[in-house]
Amino acid sequence: MAFVRVRDVSYRFGKRLALEGVNFSLAKGGFAFITGPSGAGKTTLLRILHGDLPLMHGHAVVAGFSLNAMARSELPLLRREACLIFQDYRILPERTVFENVALPLEVRGLPRARVAARVAEMAGALDLAKVAHERCDNLSGGERQRVAVARALAVGPQLILADEPTGNLDPDAALRLMDVFRQANTHGTAFIVATHDERLPGMIPGARLLHLEAGRLTATAEGGDGEDD
Repeated sequence: MAFVRVRDVSYRFGKRLALEGVNFSLAKGGFAFITGPSGAGKTTLLRILHGDLPLMHGHAVVAGFSLNAMARSELPLLRREACLIFQDYRILPERTVFENVALPLEVRGLPRARVAARVAEMAGALDLAKVAHERCDNLSGGERQRVAVARALAVGPQLILADEPTGNLDPDAALRLMDVFRQANTHGTAFIVATHDERLPGMIPGARLLHLEAGRLTATAEGGDGEDD
């Protein structure tokens, strides 16, 4: 069974059709990019896979969880395995970089020394070490985006859902972020990255490419991460 499987998924916001009949699958440890213009449905699809939006029509399995049969009480379990990096960060602005990245680790009950070591590792990988003890409301947009990425990766989820993760980054920072994603992927983390940046797919050899237009999946290209149906 595919690690992520989406079948005939459609979604409406009132009368507006945001997704229509979307189908795709991804193997465990795979990597996929979802491309398409603004308003194509990329964010809506990621939010459905994360359990933020209800599955209105169709079927979906994410990291072993059937979204059709899942109770609301199971959502925290799903989100331990599938972390969403939001386009608008969703970090705590009044807390420091260290505190934001440490929070999900502390919630899981990790010892203080392990938390500190993991935060330091992620801060180093994402060029945040110099601002580790700065409040996040003092950071630039690009730095806040990297804090959100560090927080998601710190817990070692099975799946990262990333919504325009390079949207606030300069080209060099975007390249470094893709390198961090590639390294995490080689250690088994699966990725579904929504982007309108046409450069990104070429940075991850073998990634699967999915293209959305007006809510419909209009093109796919199989890399080494897709699964046959």
